[in-house]
Parts: sequence; C-alpha cells; structure tokens
Amino acid sequence: MIRLNPKKNQTKTVTHTIFPPTDDYFSTLLSSKEFQNLLETDATTSIGMKNVAEYYKVDHIWNAFVKGTISENPAGEYFMLLKIVKIFSPNDNLWISFVEGLHRHAGILISLTCSKFDYEDNNLTHDSLKNVHFKHAGVPHFKECKLSPISVLNSIIKKEYDAPMLKNLMQVQVLYPKNKTVNIASAMKNLREMSQWISTNKKISAEPTISTRISEDLSQILTLSRASDRNSLRPKFNKETIVYQTDMDLKSFEKKCTAEGEKCAAGFPNMLTSEEYSNYIKDPFNMEITRALLLKKSPQETYTGHRAGGRHLPPYGISFKSLTEDVGVFDGKMRKIDVRHFNAYIIVPRIVYTLSAKLKKEPLHNLLGKTDEVQLIKFITRYGYATRGQPFCKLHCAYEKYTNNINSVNFVNNCDDWHRIIPVTVFLVMLFNACLMYQPNEPDNGKNLLITALQGFDYGISFTDETFMNTLSKYFGLIKLFVI
Repeated sequence: MIRLNPKKNQTKTVTHTIFPPTDDYFSTLLSSKEFQNLLETDATTSIGMKNVAEYYKVDHIWNAFVKGTISENPAGEYFMLLKIVKIFSPNDNLWISFVEGLHRHAGILISLTCSKFDYEDNNLTHDSLKNVHFKHAGVPHFKECKLSPISVLNSIIKKEYDAPMLKNLMQVQVLYPKNKTVNIASAMKNLREMSQWISTNKKISAEPTISTRISEDLSQILTLSRASDRNSLRPKFNKETIVYQTDMDLKSFEKKCTAEGEKCAAGFPNMLTSEEYSNYIKDPFNMEITRALLLKKSPQETYTGHRAGGRHLPPYGISFKSLTEDVGVFDGKMRKIDVRHFNAYIIVPRIVYTLSAKLKKEPLHNLLGKTDEVQLIKFITRYGYATRGQPFCKLHCAYEKYTNNINSVNFVNNCDDWHRIIPVTVFLVMLFNACLMYQPNEPDNGKNLLITALQGFDYGISFTDETFMNTLSKYFGLIKLFVI
C-alpha cells in the first residue's frame, strides 16, 4: 500500500497479502468467541489491557512491564500495549485497511494514543498532541484550555470525565475474501466504493446541512411570537408602504434615483433604512439586537385587539383579510406592507448568512456584517420579495448595484454559484409564509410545516448542500428555465 499523504518522495510502502492462508481462516477467526470478546473489551482498563495481552500472546512481556502496579498514566500504558502487540505478538494476523479517509474507528485510535496525526512520516507518537495543534488547525470556536490533551485523556480513562465516543460499543463492518479465487480488481473497487460512501456519510452526519441550519434558524424565529397570537391578531402597518416595481433598465433607474433618491425612487419601507434594521442585518443572530429592532419597529396596533406588552411581535399569521382589507385601498402604485413583508424582513438576513457560510465554506461569524452579505440582504428585502410587478420572475435592475458578477442574469432562476442565494432565499420565505397561512390553528407547541420538511431532508444521505441549492434555485447547469 502506498502512503496517502502530501509528502512528495513516497519511497516507503507497506505490503500485506489480501488472501488468507486457508479459505475458512477469516470466517473462523471473526466468528470465534475469543475474538468477539476481544472486540467488546475496554482496553483502557487494567483488566482490559491484561485480556488484550493474553489474546495476542504477549502477556508475559506485558506483565513484566506493568509489574502489577497502578499507573497514573494509563494512556501511556495503553500506547505501550499497542507497541508490544505490534512488535512481539505471534497472533497479530488481522490487517485492517482504511482505504479512504479517517473513519470513526481510526479517529478513536488516534485519540487514545494522544498523537498528532503527522502527514509527513505517518508516525503516531504518544503524547505528541498539544493544545497548540488545535489552534493551528483552525478548529472553529476553539478556546485555549489550561489542561493538556494527555491529562484530559488520562482523566477520561480514569472515569473522571464521561466520554461516550471513547467508551461505548460501536459496530464495525468487515469485508474479506471468502476464497483465493476472488477477482482482486473487483474486490478493491468494491472496497473503495464502500469506503467512499462511508466517508461521505460521516462527513454529512458530522456537519449540519443547509436544511438543518435553516430549520434551526426558523425554529428560533418562530419563538419570537406565540402561536395563539399568530392565530388571532392582525397587526396594523399604517406608516410602512411599498411601491410595486416596474421593469426598467439600470440607466433609467439610476437617473431616477439621482433625481429622487433611491428610497423615494424605489418606494421601499422606511424600516429598511432605519438604524435598528441596519444593525440587525449585520448580526441577525444577536437576540439583543433583534429585540431592539422589534421593540422599535413592530406594530402596537392590531385589527383584532391588543396583546399585553404593547408590541405585536413577528412572525405573524397570514389570512385572506391580512392580504386584502388590511393593506387598504390600492391605487395601482403604492400600498401598505402586509404581514408577509415584515416576516421576510426578519427571516431574510438569517437565511442569507446561513447559505453564504455554507457556499463559501467559512464560519458564519466571519461573515457577519461583511459587504457581500449585507448588500445581498438589502437587495432581497428592498427588491427581491413581494415587491415586484410583472414580469414576476425577472430580477430588478438594482441587482447590478447591489451584487457582483451576475450582470448577465435577467431572471431570478438563472442566478449562478453564490448568487443562487437570491432565489433560494425568496423561495424559502414564500414557503414559510405559505405555511403560516395554511396552518391557521397552529398550537403553541407546534411547528411550521416548512421547518418539519427541512428537518426531513437529512433522512437520506444523497441530498447534499449543492443538491439543495440547485433544486430550490431551479438552476440545472446547461438547462435554463428562461432564455435570456
């Protein structure tokens, strides 16, 4: 086997026969009671170490090493047991190959050796893992710890700390040739495919997907108001208005903005240029900033009564009346905003940051307040959701001012790469609001149906973040839904 690491001069190789000495060797070994007992042995305990040494027929060497004493460094003893088995055991005939990636069992082995995984020489050296390695590895949210990794590991082995991943039993799948007539090329192909599938599945399960992140964000937003209020109260938006946008080119729009100012020319609500909202779109996950916005901008009056506390907080339930009677007389140009708009103003910033963090593969906190994300939030809230006159699927020309690298895109479903955030965000807000409309009797402990659906996306292993973005943005690479 050739070493799979970045070192250029890979002159060292390891070879081992894949075929057993007899056809029934592996089946006999793996089904034996002794081997099954070995798999269930906790080798971090003194009794477990003794059992491992006996199984591998190195108990005489092990007993001479430990001399029956209780060690204050059980992690060191465990590492020494591994070395004794690998060097002296005549019974160490089981070869485990990690074809692709480091899976859970390999990760646990490295954890128990307290070793830094060295890509240069493949050495696992006991007590070589230090706190500084976590810092240099760029582990998200890492905080300096006064305890060293070896002291933490020894505390776990001594049962001073609970670490289920290092103590609980787990399942291990074994693939082995049944006889010497197996086609080696086919066997290795199957091994690679199986290992790749496991690696992909582990990565997906370890890192929350876009759908999981968004469902968590929406769940938190949903707690800002009570279902009983959403089901009964219809807020009044007397001072916030919008103007339905008509199709125009960027030159004409900029001329109009120069003459009237962008807010007047576009006709978006005052709330979107307020200091409170400007602070909110820079960090919508900060609940203090969220509360400051809502206490200032959420309506006090409703069409159906008042709630104790003076402010009616979003998200709001949606009804036929809230979309018709509540917006007042429409003159064909200007009208009051409705509950859908206010819900969107709260939801859009969170969705944009979540999607951007996934697509850029960066920690979310690194993107808060960044120009790309803030400008995209402004574009979607001012021009992207429920403000567009015909043609409904066409992007407002202002996108050329607010975004980069999509100046050849006219229709929302044709947004590419990072800019898929635009159609996906708009679509998710539409779905969220639709669920609020068609769940009129939602209980206080209930869930928005969109949240439930997003959580269900992770039941399979093939619905990747790219699939999510491509599906919800209606973008299919070479196939465009609209011709530009």
